[in-house]
Amino acid sequence: MAESRGRPGSAAQRPTGGDKAVATQKKQYFRRKKVCRFCVEKIDDINYKDVKLLHAFVAERGKIIPRRISGVCAPHQRRLTDAIKKAIREQKIPIAISKVSRNGNQVTTHIELRAGQNLKGGLSVLFVAIADNKAESQVARGENAGRSLAHVAVMRVLKPVGTIDLDSATARDVTLSVPSGTNGSRLVAFVQDPKSGHVLAVAVQKL
Repeated sequence: MAESRGRPGSAAQRPTGGDKAVATQKKQYFRRKKVCRFCVEKIDDINYKDVKLLHAFVAERGKIIPRRISGVCAPHQRRLTDAIKKAIREQKIPIAISKVSRNGNQVTTHIELRAGQNLKGGLSVLFVAIADNKAESQVARGENAGRSLAHVAVMRVLKPVGTIDLDSATARDVTLSVPSGTNGSRLVAFVQDPKSGHVLAVAVQKL
């Protein structure tokens, strides 16, 4: 009897239904389609003063979240990038330090914040700090033992003044105690978002 040989690719050589299922068995991943938040909410003008909105598109290290992750469309991504860069350049909350006086180790000052125009920031925390322009420290141990290290912008005192409403004007009188051995070269007042940790405004006054 003549031997039956199948042609390449014939039914004799093709895998069975069970083999085909095994050969093609792979894990399937379903990705949810990302949509542009600005398109859905019909937001055309992205306000650089809208702090909460911009924070949603900025990573912890201060980088803008790419659109492949956020789902923002290309036109809105360009507007969002411009708004974030403008927000970084411009001070969003008008803050001023005045009436600074020093009596011994006591420093008294007046901090004033005007309400930001169209600033949707909610509640934030006002801090006041005293810092030295420079300082030196001696290394006692290790490979650098006996050497002196130079430091700049050394914070000596940090005091949380309290929670403020960014939509209304605020004025506070603050008294700080300067530790002995501290020059206290500058007085710094800044406003910080308690959730994200971002600094929203800063004012510096020499002592």
